[in-house]
Amino acid sequence: MTVRSGSLSKVPLLPAGVGERLQRTAVETAGIAACVLALLWLAALASYDSADPSWNTAGGGAAANWLGAAGAWAADIGLQAFGLAAALVSGAALAWGWRMWRDRRLARPWARAGALLFAMTALAAALAIIAPDARWPAHA
Repeated sequence: MTVRSGSLSKVPLLPAGVGERLQRTAVETAGIAACVLALLWLAALASYDSADPSWNTAGGGAAANWLGAAGAWAADIGLQAFGLAAALVSGAALAWGWRMWRDRRLARPWARAGALLFAMTALAAALAIIAPDARWPAHA
């Protein structure tokens, strides 16, 4: 006589260890992507030109930004909103990406993002005390 138990046993979809390896690979990939995005953000900020077409500048020509129109728009928004403090995003993303790539963990990402936003706002307020040089490209 066959005895049936009340529950079905779970059959794993993947062999042992494969799921953990996929998770580690996903976190490593996200870390590398964060580092690449940080460098792209830094390049967009470094090649900012106030004459490029953006939210507040109409222009018919091609963007002079190294990343094209998308870089011009992103850099314009970042610099108009936070000034030089927008570069903090690059530093934080590089640090977080490196940590995810090497250590494969990043605790409390939402708290870190909130702290970054607060730090950017505080740095922008502190830098607003300094009068901009005539060479400063953003006039807002």
